[in-house]
This record gives sequence, structure tokens and C-alpha cells, in this order.
Amino acid sequence: MPGRIKRHYPVSNAILLTWQREVQLNISKVEKPSENVRAQLQRSKTRAKKEAAKSAQGGNLDNLVQAVATISNLLAVEAAAKLAGRGVDIQGLLQPGRRFDAEPDSEF
Repeated sequence: MPGRIKRHYPVSNAILLTWQREVQLNISKVEKPSENVRAQLQRSKTRAKKEAAKSAQGGNLDNLVQAVATISNLLAVEAAAKLAGRGVDIQGLLQPGRRFDAEPDSEF
């Protein structure tokens, strides 16, 4: 089929086999596929576009998760700096995986 390579989508083997069978049975021609083959190609192209859009959305979600993690880390560093400024020992808080509950009268 004529066209630019940039606009081509992968074609499944099932569609190619259908097309080949139709060419052998003189239902289709290589230069002019049948309505059946063209419909299958169109559905395949639509699916590929939807999958590409869905994949792009997943990338945006990954970026959002990374941004939230970065902001959380920055807030934790800021809170630790405030505690250190008040003379509170923060060495125990800096251990990886350590969790603590803020005191009820604290600002956090």
C-alpha cells in the first residue's frame, strides 16, 4: 500500500494471513485489499493509537509519583531542619525506614 513509512502501524500476522488467503482466492488484490482486510487494518490502527495514548498517560502518572516523592522528601528535610534549629536531636530520625509520631503539641 502506498504511503509514508512514518504513518505505518505494525500489522498482525492474522491480518496478513487473511489478506494472503483472499489474494489466493481472488477476493482481494495486493494493491487493493478487500473491505474485510481494510476494516481489520483500521481496527488494528485504532487499537495501536489507543494503546499509545494509554502508555503516554502511564508515563505522566510515573512523573507525578516521582514529583510527590520529591516534595515529600523536601518537606521532611525542612521539618528536620526546624527541629534541629530548636535543639532537638534529629540523628535518630535520619535512619532510613524509621517512622515516628509527632507529639500532639508539635507544628506538624
